[in-house]
Amino acid sequence: MPFNLLTGSTNRITISPDGTNVLNDHEVTISTPQDIHTGATPTFAGATFNGMVGIGATPGNDTALLISGAVTSISTQQYGIRSDATVSSATTTAAFGGFFRVNTATVTAPNAYTVSSVYGVAIYNVIPGSYSTITTQYGLYIEAMTSGSTNYAIYTNSGAVRFGGAVTCASTLSVTGASTLSSTLRIDGVASIGAATNSGIMLYLAGDTNITTGSTSQFGLFVNLLGPAATVSDGLFGIRTGVNTPASASAIVSNAYGLYVEAANKGAGSTITNNYGIIVKDQTVGGTLNYAIYTQTGLVSFGDAVTCTSTLTVTGATTLSSTLTIGGALRPSRQTFSDANVTCNSTTTMLAQTGTLTANRTVTLPSASAFGAGVLIIVDESGTSASNKKIIVSTSANVNGTSSKDAIVAGYGMAILYCNGTNWTITRFTAI
Repeated sequence: MPFNLLTGSTNRITISPDGTNVLNDHEVTISTPQDIHTGATPTFAGATFNGMVGIGATPGNDTALLISGAVTSISTQQYGIRSDATVSSATTTAAFGGFFRVNTATVTAPNAYTVSSVYGVAIYNVIPGSYSTITTQYGLYIEAMTSGSTNYAIYTNSGAVRFGGAVTCASTLSVTGASTLSSTLRIDGVASIGAATNSGIMLYLAGDTNITTGSTSQFGLFVNLLGPAATVSDGLFGIRTGVNTPASASAIVSNAYGLYVEAANKGAGSTITNNYGIIVKDQTVGGTLNYAIYTQTGLVSFGDAVTCTSTLTVTGATTLSSTLTIGGALRPSRQTFSDANVTCNSTTTMLAQTGTLTANRTVTLPSASAFGAGVLIIVDESGTSASNKKIIVSTSANVNGTSSKDAIVAGYGMAILYCNGTNWTITRFTAI
């Protein structure tokens, strides 16, 4: 019986006889090196595809590689793509678990085109199936990178980096260039600028890295706040500081400082002409009042000479434990009355009778405790006081041991009263 000789191709088609002699047997078996049916899982040492490839679905003409469909594994961890390659010992420059780059086609000038957005990697939101629940969703998850001498979880070269949501930094955040914030920066730990963090300091600005700009004015911290285009009923603060202690009996703080300014450190060979701990520029734009410095309750202590180049107004008792040098006029708190009985204010230090006296007039002094330790001057500016038109002082305590006392009995007279906080004493009176 005539026949044509059948031969196979290495690694493609294998032809095997059913018997021992393919020339004498009439039946042969034709096979591939491995199963290739639709349910098979063949293994290849490598593959090249010149068209679109789909795994689990047919790709469209806009997709080079499409992976779709359900993963049927019952494993607790499942992957759409898993790259777990082992590189050879020839790799000495770089090893990549995945390499991604987008190239645009080269065309001639008449066919020039523009791509609005190019994404090296785009990660879209999960589409949850019905009745499924996702506890925590990660767009990108990177395990701890610890195997290198230097380890980067994310490393970028030139190009802006944008985070569209809140950013949490669980360790040190190092910024080596200029930083511009268009939203809120929240730091729950310690922040350091210019040097390593310092124990016990939440925000540490240090000059270990010198300011290199050539500006004639340089700043460690510069705040230039622009308020909103709306009513701010409470206050607009350039800087607001406060100290709080925890609710614990073991929290014992010797000194709490809202703001502490240390002395300047002068480097060897440098010169500082004028050294200011705090300088406040002119405050002039307030519609009602302008305060360069304003304090509420709490002592104010100046450790050295104080210079006041304008009016010094004291509305309460003043205690001096050192020398007060006045280079200009001393202007007391002046109160006037005219031919009438008057109650002297507890803040008054000079009381002047200005009108023509027609009868005796009584000055009721404030209580010694309200006035405090100090001096009160009473003067007849009208020159009309006389023995029958006297100025008498009266108090609820006593003046020189009595409830009232003649103070001025002649024109242009002056009485000086001293209060020790308990009683009043006329220490001197004159009659011209």
